[in-house]
Amino acid sequence: MTQPTDTLPDTPLPSHITQPNKAKKTQEDSHSLLETLDSFRSDQKQTHAPKAKANPVQGGAPNGGGSPDGDITRSMSSGEQKAIGGAVRRCYTEDTAAKNYATFVAHLIVTVDATGEARIVQFAPQTQAQMNADPSYRALAERARAAVLSPTCSKLPIPKNLLGQTRQLKFVFRP
Repeated sequence: MTQPTDTLPDTPLPSHITQPNKAKKTQEDSHSLLETLDSFRSDQKQTHAPKAKANPVQGGAPNGGGSPDGDITRSMSSGEQKAIGGAVRRCYTEDTAAKNYATFVAHLIVTVDATGEARIVQFAPQTQAQMNADPSYRALAERARAAVLSPTCSKLPIPKNLLGQTRQLKFVFRP
């Protein structure tokens, strides 16, 4: 039978987590491995030039304002907008007997490429909601999309100063 003792053994036994030998180089207040690694990195010689970039030009956005593929509708005159509308209208197949034809209005967002050719036509949220609710409205709106993307009419008369990159136009389509 073993009796409990109040004294510890004379020689401490090394643990599996302690180092049995004294370290040659110790640094006080070194609390993390990251600090040690940072000190080693700062002691190394620089092997290549720094890759910093120059500060941007002060005074606002470097290339003017707005997004590069933003809406250009407002930057066009009403005559230019009407010319684009007229170019698309000739490809719209009318259905004057359709329900609500006289009051039909569709809002389209047309993405044109750098040459001014219509590539993508999306419906504005209010138009999409109305298309989901009314099948006859959907038929008229799909005809408007087909007119814009028609090979005959997809090359829009965009002003030359707005060509050269992908842009968006907002169409309010009324037959």
